[in-house]
Amino acid sequence: MGTILEYDEMITFKTATMTLYFNKNSGSLTKLETLNGDSLIIETSTPFLRIHLNGEEHRPLPRRMPYYTNTTTIGDQLVADHFEISKEDENELQVVCSQDGFQVIWRIKVDVKKKIVSIGFDFVNQTGKEQIVRKAIINQTMFSPDFNRDRTSVFLPGVQGSLPYYNLSNHQHQVWPFGEYSIGAAGLIDGNSLKTWIGWSLSFKERVDQRVESERNQISLVNDYQFSGYLAEGESMTFSGAYYMFADEERQAANNLQHWFNEHHIKTPTDSPKWLEDLVIFETHIGTAVFKDNYSYTPYKTMKDLIDDLPRISSLGFTAIQVMPKQPYPCYAVHDYFDLSTSYGDKHALITLVSKAHDLGIRIILDVILHGVMDQYFIGKAEHQAKTSGDTHRLELNQTVIDFAPYWREGSPEIHDLVKQHPEWFVRDEEGEITGIYTNAFDAANEDWQNYFIKALKYMILELNIDGFRFDAPHWNSIPNWDRNIPYEAGESAVGPIKLFEKARKELRKIKGDLLFYTEPSTPLYRKNMDLNYNYDEHWLIQALLYDSASVVIGREKPSNKIFANEMAQWFDVRQRWLPNHSRTAHHVDSHDSFWWYPPGKKWRREQFGIPQTLLLSYIYLFIEGPFMMYIGGEEGIENDLKKGIQLKKSHPSLKEGLCDFIGGYSDNPTIFHPVRKTEESYTVCIANCSDQTEEVCISWSGADEINAFFPEGFYLKDLITDAYISDEKYTCQTFNQKKWKLNPFQVLWVDLKTKIDKK
Repeated sequence: MGTILEYDEMITFKTATMTLYFNKNSGSLTKLETLNGDSLIIETSTPFLRIHLNGEEHRPLPRRMPYYTNTTTIGDQLVADHFEISKEDENELQVVCSQDGFQVIWRIKVDVKKKIVSIGFDFVNQTGKEQIVRKAIINQTMFSPDFNRDRTSVFLPGVQGSLPYYNLSNHQHQVWPFGEYSIGAAGLIDGNSLKTWIGWSLSFKERVDQRVESERNQISLVNDYQFSGYLAEGESMTFSGAYYMFADEERQAANNLQHWFNEHHIKTPTDSPKWLEDLVIFETHIGTAVFKDNYSYTPYKTMKDLIDDLPRISSLGFTAIQVMPKQPYPCYAVHDYFDLSTSYGDKHALITLVSKAHDLGIRIILDVILHGVMDQYFIGKAEHQAKTSGDTHRLELNQTVIDFAPYWREGSPEIHDLVKQHPEWFVRDEEGEITGIYTNAFDAANEDWQNYFIKALKYMILELNIDGFRFDAPHWNSIPNWDRNIPYEAGESAVGPIKLFEKARKELRKIKGDLLFYTEPSTPLYRKNMDLNYNYDEHWLIQALLYDSASVVIGREKPSNKIFANEMAQWFDVRQRWLPNHSRTAHHVDSHDSFWWYPPGKKWRREQFGIPQTLLLSYIYLFIEGPFMMYIGGEEGIENDLKKGIQLKKSHPSLKEGLCDFIGGYSDNPTIFHPVRKTEESYTVCIANCSDQTEEVCISWSGADEINAFFPEGFYLKDLITDAYISDEKYTCQTFNQKKWKLNPFQVLWVDLKTKIDKK
């Protein structure tokens, strides 16, 4: 049972496994301490909570996130009124604080088994008038006086653009932005004891922008939450979503987080379609994608052209075709869900495509947009802002709007019918005007709109007999809905798709039991109802692996520093542990996104790096767990090799079903990538030289006991890619580890352990 003890300047809340320390005057949580004396200091000169009120909102189109000026702030001058243990839970402490006519009622709960501290609050308006709540910034500081500063690592699991481990003393005053596709956690690991403190932040009600800042002997996980809404006198807003955890080592922390995911129903579906196991996606569209400098790309002029290409697509081994929206209109915007011809290409030909593809064993996935409808009025606003605002937040987005605007305008109505018929379905600014990025933004939290959207999806399934949906950018409308008539807070609109997908999965699976749900964001919340997620969080790895830090910046993927193959393996290994169990990611080398982002002459990976490097990347992504995807045209120059790799991925037991151990091999050569795939009866290793030099390397392989159990009499080594044995020599674990491998620049081997040499 939790107990409160009062001291001169401090209050403590003691539970069975942790003690929490509070500033008696401000009510702020200052320190966490385990029963064994491991402690984390979390009070700094920066307040834990800052709630921004009133002021003005700014968001020059097509900027996605708003910013605010002239706000007032609550949180830095809080005064504690009283502390009490919750009547419902003896391990929860409630702290009532006040400032300038507001109350902040903290709810701080300890999970005594997992040593997790959860922090939430109610924000109560007692000022006598309405207040506009703009956002809440939660600053999760972490400093452990028990850790050796020179041997403490900043831990960043699965962060887009950052490696998992950075030495704290060598990375002072560094900022690591999380982007939009990260797990949302950060922490400190002691290099001597391996003890780990983790902080993370996750809310079902608000979207968040995150970054980690390092300073002296501490880090701060800064969470900028869209905690937004109109707050009347006497009413309150509730937040739940900041957490701390202690563990004896990082893997234990990851395991505890998996339990936490399960308790909060954040887990990958267990009823995914069987055909996902050998899914290889061919991404394409009908029509012409247009870009600046009169550059354009037309993979297929008509749907018939795609139908005629089905034998070639099938011969390469692809098992699904992802049909993007028609280009250049409506592109990635909604014209009319029920007008399939305008949206994707001739409807009758689309039905034929599905039928003929099914005859060849190919599934059809429809790329569906849910962020908004396009009309001439809104296109005019977005194009004007893209040309004149000078905003550098997303230059490639500005350019896309400018490039496509003439075609969007030509295909669009002056005012969209849905805007006229259902104005309540759209996100509005404070002036009451419909807003968005470059479309009239749907409010995905609106239940009537959700029902309409699900009705449209049912129509597509029944009309076309398609096999799945890829939901494009459900997080795109990262803006509060300031419509005063909505029955929820303004910030909830941005996370509306999470509940939408839960509802849609239940409804659509009644029609088609093996329907695939696939979406872009790779964060835990957007894996909840998805069979598959896009690999946006991996994009940076390609640039970091193959470009050095002095290279010319040619696109938004490029990180600030080069990484090596061993660091890439480490990033994959950590991310795999920290995502919800059994998460599946579709890996791609070339996608329509990477194609869109780069200028002519650098659009394909083969143009950026070369054919050998493109093949290297393809073999790496084909080897590891998860489906593989290729945007049409990306296969040029590697067709035969790609065909071989796909065939092996679909048929070889290790590559089809085996778990991937990204650090299954160890060498002192950082340029070699050497993961392992294995089942109960097969063991296959990848040896990939990620450098432009010939490399010689010995690799120690994990799982010696497993290998000896599989192959008690020894084994032979066969390269699956060339379908040739390495030699006639029979190996043991010892001689396998001692073998010296010589690899040409960018060469990849998939080495299978065999009991005997097959006779051809």
